[in-house]
Amino acid sequence: MALLDKLDEITKTVGDKVGEIAKTVSDKTGDMVELGKLSGKIRTEEGNIAALKARLGEHFYQRFEAGEIYEDEAGEICAAILSSYAAIETARDEMAKIKEKDQQTADPLVCPVCKNRAEEGMSFCPVCGTTLGHSEPVKGICPECGKKLPDDAAFCPYCGKKQ
Repeated sequence: MALLDKLDEITKTVGDKVGEIAKTVSDKTGDMVELGKLSGKIRTEEGNIAALKARLGEHFYQRFEAGEIYEDEAGEICAAILSSYAAIETARDEMAKIKEKDQQTADPLVCPVCKNRAEEGMSFCPVCGTTLGHSEPVKGICPECGKKLPDDAAFCPYCGKKQ
């Protein structure tokens, strides 16, 4: 009987320890879930702050564009933004010049309209019939994408290229 009592005591002790471990694990899991929720809330609020700062900056920049003068750091920042816009425009102009130059020095066997490559000696594109060997666009055909243009098109409705 002493042996059974001892086994009961050990079983109870082990059961108590398992229960304690289960409670500890449960508490830690609950804490991890709560930490995850709080971390998500912090990220959300940080995103809200960044968006509000961007709106605030846009507000002041619009006032600057409207003629309001800032004599402090805000004025310097607005001037830097203006300078960046000018740099972007300059870069876009340079890109357009490079693209235009590339089109002018294009392979004479590549059709300027449909971009098909013809064989040596061909004078006309075998796909669309455009005369090869020069870069003059065919009237009514977009030189960028090769699609037929509406008669009054100032821009290609397919690729947006100015005509």
